[in-house]
Amino acid sequence: MGRRFPASGLLAAAVAILAAAPALAAKPRFDAAPDARIMSKRLFDIGVADPDRDGNQDIFTTNHKFRSVFLRNVGGRRYRDDIDRMALGPDPQFPGLDLLREPPDDAPGIYIWPSDEPGDAGRLHVTSTGIAATGTVSMYTRRVNVSGVDRAAADVGYDRDNRPQIDFSIQPGGEFVIASNGLADLPITFDFDDTGIAPDQIGVGSLAVPPSSLLFRFKLRDRHGAAYADVGGDSDQDVFITTGGLGGGIASKKFFGLVVDQLLVSHEDGYADQIGISGMVKGRCRGRSAAYSDADGDGRLDLLVTCEGDRPLLFTQTLRDGFVQLVAPRALGTAYRWAQLDRGGSELLVSNRRGLEVWSSRRGRWRRTETIRAGRDADQIALGDYDNSGTLDVLVTGRNGVELLKNRRGRLHPVRSRLGLPGRAAAATFVDYDNDGRLDVSLAPQGIYRRAGERFARTGVLNMRRVGYAIVEWMDFDNDGRRDPLIATSRREFSPSSHVIRKRNVTRGGHWLEVELTGGIWNREAFGASVRVRLKGGRKLTQWVGQNDDARHSQGHYRLYFGLGHRRLAKRLVVRWPGGGKTRMRGVRADRLLRISRAR
Repeated sequence: MGRRFPASGLLAAAVAILAAAPALAAKPRFDAAPDARIMSKRLFDIGVADPDRDGNQDIFTTNHKFRSVFLRNVGGRRYRDDIDRMALGPDPQFPGLDLLREPPDDAPGIYIWPSDEPGDAGRLHVTSTGIAATGTVSMYTRRVNVSGVDRAAADVGYDRDNRPQIDFSIQPGGEFVIASNGLADLPITFDFDDTGIAPDQIGVGSLAVPPSSLLFRFKLRDRHGAAYADVGGDSDQDVFITTGGLGGGIASKKFFGLVVDQLLVSHEDGYADQIGISGMVKGRCRGRSAAYSDADGDGRLDLLVTCEGDRPLLFTQTLRDGFVQLVAPRALGTAYRWAQLDRGGSELLVSNRRGLEVWSSRRGRWRRTETIRAGRDADQIALGDYDNSGTLDVLVTGRNGVELLKNRRGRLHPVRSRLGLPGRAAAATFVDYDNDGRLDVSLAPQGIYRRAGERFARTGVLNMRRVGYAIVEWMDFDNDGRRDPLIATSRREFSPSSHVIRKRNVTRGGHWLEVELTGGIWNREAFGASVRVRLKGGRKLTQWVGQNDDARHSQGHYRLYFGLGHRRLAKRLVVRWPGGGKTRMRGVRADRLLRISRAR
């Protein structure tokens, strides 16, 4: 039994306990975060990952054909862009290709670079400094146009497959420019004649990287969604990146197999693209988003790739780096999200004109188990147990408003009251910003809504001007137990530039516990696992792997966050592993990052 207080001393004891406890439900406070050079030009998605599992959460972006970043978190103090060092760019052979600007050309050589300067967007430049050269450019596209010819000749013809081919010659100081409708998506092949020029006299991209031979190929990529998971079996995470598809032209037989996704598998020197041997075939999919799960509970990775205007693709892992395609649910929607609504496998939530659909896989067959007349044509689906009932609830945002769906025994029910939330928002996520053990809501553009009893109250913090498109993520970049906001906003989805907000959370709040799980060798990220924390007094907090990842089209944020309030100890912690099995811990001290691995 706990310590007893006389009746007359109950009030004094309560006051003493509250005085000793951290201030809870505090107004959110934020300081400036360390600088991170996030590329905001044509920003399509921004996400969080930790592919080397060093405990420091990194930041990545996808920016179509434009420069993306992978920002390495260096001890929570600074960020360093390692996208080229790790060979995570669109073409690792030519780092800097996606900078889309003119390289320094002082040294004698032939320089080749795509441009995106005003009035010059989508064009490929070939220039010469001090030397002459001849050769052929093969463009796997519908048509090309040559302009800006100066001290050069460029004759457009066609190969036997009726694809454009340019025979060129260029003199010292010469230049010609190629405009192509497929510059961002299709490979470009150069074949220089062996007439005295060497590969090290050729510079490709903004960094003027030389090719390995006089015959070489490069390409930009229309990158959209990136999903991080260990498919190679070495514990480090690999990256699947899905790309667009020529604005629908990918369906043409003329371009079949030329637009491909990427499966970047980690090795000692960075990443190598193994999509060609992975078994994953893009087909005509104009890729939008990518997300792993363990849909059928068999302990192996399943990858969902969504396609603009078409049903998604589904792959399951069978070998190291190897996948086979499965029959995907016949679900066409505006937003997709894996979720665990009950204790079975992961269901797929799909928003479309009918509402929010729930799809389940049983023995390899997909069926629609529920259609909720809410969440129609949503832009985003956020997850969290907002009422601490032990089940995963859903928050959808989109053109039809902000709607909260409560999970009751595995089925979703719309909450008819807005509970203080606004009618519209561009993006949303659940977050316990002050670690009081109750999930709050962060919206764009309205800012933070604090949980107050059964409702939410607007704080006026992190509010911003009206936006049409947003991504709201909360990470803990400095591992101090307080989640820090990472927000990107723009006027619309394909805006030329975005505004990125990063802050350091310095709110005075409660104690905390963060958990990272490592599953079996075929599911290192432990998709399908959940963690339940029981506190003194009987209160229970539950989180599921992946619920805190609110990137729009990408995946990589798998850490679980528990606000413990004034409690310095979790009485009990239980991990439910996918496919069965539990790990139980008692007397878990607070204020730390706890890593738990599944016994082999």
